[in-house]
Amino acid sequence: MSFNLFLLIWKRLSSVAIKKEEAIVNLEKDFNSRTQGIHSVKEYLITVKERSYRVRVEELKE
Repeated sequence: MSFNLFLLIWKRLSSVAIKKEEAIVNLEKDFNSRTQGIHSVKEYLITVKERSYRVRVEELKE
């Protein structure tokens, strides 16, 4: 589920860039959390041209 959300965000941001090669995606943080029902958290920094976007993906426990 979290990967599909990331792809949706990626498609939205890549439409901003002229070429997809101009977008740089870095996985900044990847850690597990046992608080508030969250299983894992991944933070990405997506850079398109000179603008940066921080994306946080939280995977909830079932």
